[in-house]
Amino acid sequence: MQALCGIAALTLLFSLPVCSADLNDDLIGAARRGDLPEVQALVAQGAIPDAHGDDYLTPLILAAQNDHADVVRFLLARGADVNFKSRLGVTALMSVARSGGLDTMEALLERGPSVDSRNANGSTALMRAVERGKQDLTEVLLQHGASVNLKDNLGRTALMRAATHGHARIEELLLNQGANVDEKSSAGWTACMLAATSGHSDALEVLLAKGADVKARTNLGWTAEMLAANKGFSKIVQRLRQTPETKTARQ
Repeated sequence: MQALCGIAALTLLFSLPVCSADLNDDLIGAARRGDLPEVQALVAQGAIPDAHGDDYLTPLILAAQNDHADVVRFLLARGADVNFKSRLGVTALMSVARSGGLDTMEALLERGPSVDSRNANGSTALMRAVERGKQDLTEVLLQHGASVNLKDNLGRTALMRAATHGHARIEELLLNQGANVDEKSSAGWTACMLAATSGHSDALEVLLAKGADVKARTNLGWTAEMLAANKGFSKIVQRLRQTPETKTARQ
């Protein structure tokens, strides 16, 4: 009798459905890997598309981060929240802007996400795409209305990030969309200063062509020329000395 009871108990144990928490964990892993068939199977079994751990990274955010466009489309079709934020305030759109591709970004944009949403550092998807030098993603974000003059928590704009990393072509895109060439960060830095101190001649030329104020000063009194000289960029120093003062600077 005891043996029969034991067999019955084991049969019941193995017939129980998989714990939903386990399904959700498996879904998070499958989305990260880009395993679409497994993602589909897990959702069919009851896994939640917006499941997350303590970091609040959902399957959608992880799929976008790893550039799995097919998984992103499937999760969105199953109701995943396109604007869901991780613990650090990162959305799927921000994730793909930093490390994904155009197809994945377009899959997200089809769902009308908040393109100007900010993470805990105040960064937007546009800022992230610009920083990584992703011209194609920058273009499509601008086409979908991304704001060019928003600032992060340090007062830095997308243009400042482009200047810092020497992305001259992206600077042109931003300036053509109305980026303020002489906007200052919280520390008083302009894009011109950042290009100069980073040694990016091409990026500097784009800014100078748009009338960047070469005599502007940081909160500590540094000009672009001083910053370039401090780093030993003699050619940039000479170029800045040859640049006429702007109307703003003379005033």
